[in-house]
Amino acid sequence: MLPVHITERKNIVVRKVLRFAAWSAGGLVTFALVAVVAGIIAFEHGVSQTYNVAGVDVVVPTDSATIVEGQRLYTIRGCADCHASDLGGKKVMDAGFLVGTFSGVNISGGEGSRTASFMPRDFDRAIRHGIGPDGMPLVIMPSKDYSGMSDEELGKIIAYITSQPQVSRTMPRPSMGPLMKTLYAFGKLDNLIHAEIVDHAKRAPRESPKDVAQLGKYIAETCTGCHMPDLAGGPIPGMPPEFPPAADIRPTGRMASYSPEAFAAMLKTGRTPEGKNINPEFMPWTAFSAMTSEEVDALYAYLAKKPAVASKQLNNSSTSSLDWHYSPEY
Repeated sequence: MLPVHITERKNIVVRKVLRFAAWSAGGLVTFALVAVVAGIIAFEHGVSQTYNVAGVDVVVPTDSATIVEGQRLYTIRGCADCHASDLGGKKVMDAGFLVGTFSGVNISGGEGSRTASFMPRDFDRAIRHGIGPDGMPLVIMPSKDYSGMSDEELGKIIAYITSQPQVSRTMPRPSMGPLMKTLYAFGKLDNLIHAEIVDHAKRAPRESPKDVAQLGKYIAETCTGCHMPDLAGGPIPGMPPEFPPAADIRPTGRMASYSPEAFAAMLKTGRTPEGKNINPEFMPWTAFSAMTSEEVDALYAYLAKKPAVASKQLNNSSTSSLDWHYSPEY
């Protein structure tokens, strides 16, 4: 048995440690609560802003060839990933209370559709600016990726959307959890409300580029939503924590292992030069398989020759920048 004075000293130390632990835990809880409250306030402030953007009444052709091309563009631009192939909308994310839930809205014009009364300028505001007809921002509408879309391409996509059968389906509104709102408040989710990061004064081109170099850059804008503006990849903003990081697709990254032929084959078949199958849940190659050979060649030329920038480290990733693409069941 320890002497009494030693036991007393130990008890004093233990009490001090426990008090410090309680103080620290209380501080952490307080900080967490303050952060959550800040997130809620910041998010509500963000979604309550109004934007005075007139929108452009782009020309919307009605001929069958344009509608067919509009369907192809709807596919490769990833519209179906959120709004479904029938345009009726679908659930995109259900990550529980902390992260939240999100569904793509019905854009078919049928019962429950948010676009039933849309004019071309309303589609322009929604697609290229991330703003609804009332001037309020749309949540998780990747308009930054589409802000440079030409009037010509936008008109073809609208032609397809407005020519399809109406679907009766009401999708729930987005419900962002406290984690998402907190990350947004601290500047870690700037793509949650794209209306805040789009240059609304910049005029999109009237026609899609025909030059190979310009066409490649134009198409690559679609890649930046996941692979980042510098194409260096990393954790994807707005995705649940368990969602794998995007690959580095710069010349010094993944593109170094692709020849033009292998790159084209990957986009068409979902197979890498190593013979692995890419998981379309993470890399939507099934949508990109609708790209024309000219578009594929232009995209490859841009990605393969784009000047490299400083290497970016992936945050807390247990997988390589390549492995996340692969589908284990294939």
